[in-house]
Amino acid sequence: MMLLSMLSVMPAVFDRIPWIVNLYFESVWGLIFGAYLGPLVLGFLLLGLKSLLTKSWDRWFTIGCVAFACASAFVMFFVKTSAWESVANVLSRGP
Repeated sequence: MMLLSMLSVMPAVFDRIPWIVNLYFESVWGLIFGAYLGPLVLGFLLLGLKSLLTKSWDRWFTIGCVAFACASAFVMFFVKTSAWESVANVLSRGP
């Protein structure tokens, strides 16, 4: 779970590496997952590596990676709506 929480804060890091952003920016995957694509790929690569090394499948880590992918796709969908503009305006007003 700590690995998944670390991956959830990594999109900002991956978006600051121009050659990584250029790989997915205008692709379908970039539209669906946006900045979360880099950490998702890393997470699934680590899942595959762990499965190869231990010769067993980590069900909970797989469920976490899939949930992270679904949440990332939802976030990328939500930030393009007018509902997000309303939330962002309320948050930017301050107390």
